[in-house]
Amino acid sequence: MKLIRGFGVIAVFAFSSIEAAAGPLCAYTKAKSGSSHLPPSPEALRQTNLVNYALCQKYPCPNYQLWRSEAISNASATMDATGNRVSYNAGFMAGIQNRYSNYATIGIFGHELGHLIDFNLNPSSISGVVREARADQYAGCAFAIAGEPKQNLIYLAQTLQSLGTSPGYPTPQQRVALLEIGYDSC
Repeated sequence: MKLIRGFGVIAVFAFSSIEAAAGPLCAYTKAKSGSSHLPPSPEALRQTNLVNYALCQKYPCPNYQLWRSEAISNASATMDATGNRVSYNAGFMAGIQNRYSNYATIGIFGHELGHLIDFNLNPSSISGVVREARADQYAGCAFAIAGEPKQNLIYLAQTLQSLGTSPGYPTPQQRVALLEIGYDSC
């Protein structure tokens, strides 16, 4: 088990004192039952370390565990009594990376960490659409702080557009604009 914090990976347990938001903060589809969490791949660790390095320079990043899981269809961030987690489906992420590039998967991890940062900074009840909008802005910010050219956001934008419109999320066009706002604000 790995616990991610700030600029690297450490093998330590830490639990969040925030217990108000049980369940997934972000997931495009329902979880599959009967699957367990597995350690993350080396590539997922590399990508989350890049995202951590970028976002945790500017924002207070909470401790979280990174898990590979077939119990979800894509990626999700969860905060509950057992701690903070970012979980991802390896097949989903591999497909996204093959189709759009590693910039898209790094952006997805930025989006999920954005949920944890946002809830850490704003634990009060906020609509899901607002939380999704903020997470998209954090993903854009991660690209900017990491020094990536703004044009690389296109890969994440294409990914978001391919997922289509989902209830509780900004439209694909709004999400692209939110990525750019996040990029420009950092």
